[in-house]
Amino acid sequence: MILPDRMSIGAKLMTGVVVLLILTCSGMGFFSYRAAYQTLHNTIEESLPVIAEEGAKYIRGQLDNYILGIESVAQRQVIRSMNWQEQRLAMESEVRRLGYMDMGIVTPDGLARYPDGTTAELGDRGYVKDAFGGKTVISDVIISRIIDAPVMMMASPVRDENRRIVAVLIARLDGNVLSRISGDIKYGENGYSYVINEKGALVAHNNRDYVMESRNFLEEGKNNPQYRRVSEMMQRMVRGERGFDEYHFMGEDRLFGFVPIEGTNWFITVGALKNEVFADIHAMRLRFLLFSAGFIALGCIAAFFFSRALVSPIRDVVSMLKDIAGGEGDLTRRLSVSTKDEIGDLAAYFNAFVEKIQSLVTMIGDNVQTLASSASGLSAVSTQTTQGVQSMSAKTSTAARAAEESRLNTTAVAASMEETSTNLTSVASATEEMSATIGEIASGSEKARAISHQAGVQAASVSALMHEFGQAAREIDQVSETITNISSQTNLLALNATIEAARAGDAGKGFAVVAGEIKELARQTAAATEDIKSRISGVQESSATAIADIEKITGVIAEVCELVAGMAAAIEQQTAVTREVAANIAQASTGVQDANERVSHIASSSETMEADIRDVDQTAAELKAGGQKVEESAVELSRLAGHLRELVSQFRV
Repeated sequence: MILPDRMSIGAKLMTGVVVLLILTCSGMGFFSYRAAYQTLHNTIEESLPVIAEEGAKYIRGQLDNYILGIESVAQRQVIRSMNWQEQRLAMESEVRRLGYMDMGIVTPDGLARYPDGTTAELGDRGYVKDAFGGKTVISDVIISRIIDAPVMMMASPVRDENRRIVAVLIARLDGNVLSRISGDIKYGENGYSYVINEKGALVAHNNRDYVMESRNFLEEGKNNPQYRRVSEMMQRMVRGERGFDEYHFMGEDRLFGFVPIEGTNWFITVGALKNEVFADIHAMRLRFLLFSAGFIALGCIAAFFFSRALVSPIRDVVSMLKDIAGGEGDLTRRLSVSTKDEIGDLAAYFNAFVEKIQSLVTMIGDNVQTLASSASGLSAVSTQTTQGVQSMSAKTSTAARAAEESRLNTTAVAASMEETSTNLTSVASATEEMSATIGEIASGSEKARAISHQAGVQAASVSALMHEFGQAAREIDQVSETITNISSQTNLLALNATIEAARAGDAGKGFAVVAGEIKELARQTAAATEDIKSRISGVQESSATAIADIEKITGVIAEVCELVAGMAAAIEQQTAVTREVAANIAQASTGVQDANERVSHIASSSETMEADIRDVDQTAAELKAGGQKVEESAVELSRLAGHLRELVSQFRV
């Protein structure tokens, strides 16, 4: 399942838990429903043929009672005497006693005589022929044209004292008797049974019209697709099979077990309405849906509090990184470490990282102050040097003009040279002080560069540590996948064990309980594994965010390193300029000293002194240009110090 990128970790966690609960409840409900459905179906499939077997025995027993009744009448002496008057009175009495519709005597010539005086030719009837053959038989249900109702004919041989068959005793039964007998045989409240003969015609059914019409669905189904499944089952019945079948009939699904009725050419089937049989299963499905909805609601509530407890420390980390990366740059805050799990480790290591960054930024800030002070000192020295050079330039110009009058103003020239010598001495001292200051600035710049490099190394180390942390989380996720696969296999084994236990019946109840416990453990294992995977996923995303922020901090440190390196290069340049100024000042001092030594010879060497003064004037110009360069470098150094101070000011330490 793909979740939106902007969805929060808490929402993703809740969504995962809800989806997991839905899948778990749906999966368990589906498999439980299917297992219960299949178990009940198998039970019905086994039970209905057994009930049909018992129903066949019951019908056979009821028919045997009628057979014993007619056989006992046939063995009475008054019937065996073949005295019609005595037979008539006896049959009238037995009809009332046994509940027959009528009785009669069939002589060997096929003529049937009834107590009411009527006769009929029945010699061609199968049941009469079987009785003359020595068997007591019951005919199929016959639709009587006389009374327009279904009847069954019973026939039993009448023997004389020598055991010879001299006549056949027949009795007419209400054909609905068989329907009433089979009507007591059913499965469930609305179940029913029916009986067909060897041709497929209904001889007993709770719908009496089917019996009256001799309805034959076996034949009808051959041409009517609506009754095809009924016809197929009845074909199996007339072949003498015992078994189970189901079909859709009259708008409902029906289940049937069927067997032949022993000693007859009839076959009974006992049926049940599928909706009624599986009503409890359907109710169980509804209850399970309601319970699942309740558990899912409770799971959502639990997931809400759980996700809030898990996401809260991660939000604190994000808030701190946001402040450091693009907010106030506050390095004084720390995360509270209240757990000893991966989140607690993340908070602890993050605090240690921020502690190191705070120390580095503090050290850089201190060095920036030193750098700013040195830059200010350098600027002051540069200004003083410029002023001295300007003064020296003015005095050398005066000396140049006085060179023309050197012979007249030798004393004034000597005084001017003394003053120049003094100024050069001051410039030399200032230059030495500036050189020392630049050395200190160079040392501080080198120290700041080393500290920035150390901060970059430490940031890279922390980034590598976070990458290792993400790799460990992925390895844990692989272990979770293995546990999930084991849980799925265990759940499948438990389901197979449940099915085998259901098939074993009472002998497998204990095994079914154990299988249920195994299934529950598998479910809990799967739930716990998904929980671990959700947490690891959250940790991986938090680690990725932390790595990105650390890389931003590393970029800032790299920028600081570049600024410090630039500042160091500028200071090296100023050092070279300062050395050049010192050399020029030394040269100027040498010239002035030489000029003082030659003051006594000014009168005779005025041209030479004029040339020397021009050299001094040129040197002063060069010194002035060097002073301006020093001043420009000091300004640039101050600007770099200000920029570095702005960078450091982004962090609160």
